[in-house]
Amino acid sequence: WIPGLSPYLSKVPKDPKNNVNSPWGTGNYTYAYGYSTGSYPNKYDLVAQLENTGDNDRCAVKCWKYHTGGGENPWCSGCGSGRYSYSPYLYASH
Repeated sequence: WIPGLSPYLSKVPKDPKNNVNSPWGTGNYTYAYGYSTGSYPNKYDLVAQLENTGDNDRCAVKCWKYHTGGGENPWCSGCGSGRYSYSPYLYASH
């Protein structure tokens, strides 16, 4: 929190859906960030759980890849040769 902002915003609002510390399972509404300095030094993963299970940007449709430690395999099952089976409702930005 930035003390200089207190005259304008006394308390930072909390997202009521942010219910856990890991977005990998279905219904885990939060985000995670990762990057690797080894195998993929120019890539990062910003991953979040989508509330809208019909969103066209979900992993089950886009087959987002795990860049930072997953050897470029998809995050969710049903996406070719992926070895991970995290929630099909993940969104990933790279």
